[in-house]
Amino acid sequence: MKKPTSVGVKLTNVLLDEVDSLAASKGTSRSEIIRTALAIGLPQLKAGVSPDIGRILTIFEYTQLALSLIVDRQYPEDGDEIFDMAVRNVEAFHS
Repeated sequence: MKKPTSVGVKLTNVLLDEVDSLAASKGTSRSEIIRTALAIGLPQLKAGVSPDIGRILTIFEYTQLALSLIVDRQYPEDGDEIFDMAVRNVEAFHS
């Protein structure tokens, strides 16, 4: 395996504060946060993808609301259990 190479990059104070804040909340280094961001972002940039955050958020909200409506109307007895499962998954996989 090839030894990692250090690269100097200038960041605005605002961006660096965000990186440091995220690193602290995840218990990791700023380098790891930047490596992860590049690993996720570079393939998107190579593919010519320019994410529309407003559209993505609208899709998330629409999906959430549509599923909530379906569960509330067709499976009301399962709603609380589904929500509890979602919270457990967030804690297990996204914390």
